[in-house]
Amino acid sequence: MLRLLSVPDPMKRLIAILAKEPSPGRVKTRLAEGVGAEQAAGFAEAFLVDTIQTAAQVPGADVLLSFDPPGSKAWFQAHAPAGCHFQPQPQGGLGERIQSVFDWGFAQGASACVAIGMDTPQLSSAQLADALDACTNGSVVIGPSSDGGYYLIGMDRPRPALFNDVAWSTDSVLRQTLAHVEACGARAVQHSEEHDVDDLQGLEALDAARLGPLSRAALLAFRRARKG
Repeated sequence: MLRLLSVPDPMKRLIAILAKEPSPGRVKTRLAEGVGAEQAAGFAEAFLVDTIQTAAQVPGADVLLSFDPPGSKAWFQAHAPAGCHFQPQPQGGLGERIQSVFDWGFAQGASACVAIGMDTPQLSSAQLADALDACTNGSVVIGPSSDGGYYLIGMDRPRPALFNDVAWSTDSVLRQTLAHVEACGARAVQHSEEHDVDDLQGLEALDAARLGPLSRAALLAFRRARKG
């Protein structure tokens, strides 16, 4: 008797989150200078879990967690909803790490891929959906950050040249990336500017009303404690 094998549906769209396990001393080191390593890691965990939940609420999109260090998969599995995908970040610089999630997504048959980090907990599922919708006709979607970098990048086909020859972690990242987009003949679609939460100033600038439940609770508790 022949048995029909079920074939999973091809992936339609992908949101990839590049993230580190929120361990004290390994994450949010600049923020830790203002609030301490333990509290900085607590914020990092709240931001990350809320970001995962936000991405999971985008209709028709799969979620990939690109995690670091390689041995932290169990932590990410414990904090992600069912159906998420997991991939350890490769060795190398930030460009190689970002490129790897697009390689993975397009290899799975995704029609559009968007990559974000764990430093912009204020992003909404509507913003992520809009970014995916804009990944059409070869366009490259970029969400500029106020420090001269970007918090989001998306595309509908592989473009590895965008991640080469970039001075990562400088205020030249956005400018250099836009130049690469132009050089490869693509159209850049820029979304609203946001700020990364890298330090105490970025934390204080957060609008609690835009945050997920864990991030909002952590931020409001921090503000109450500072008021004494």
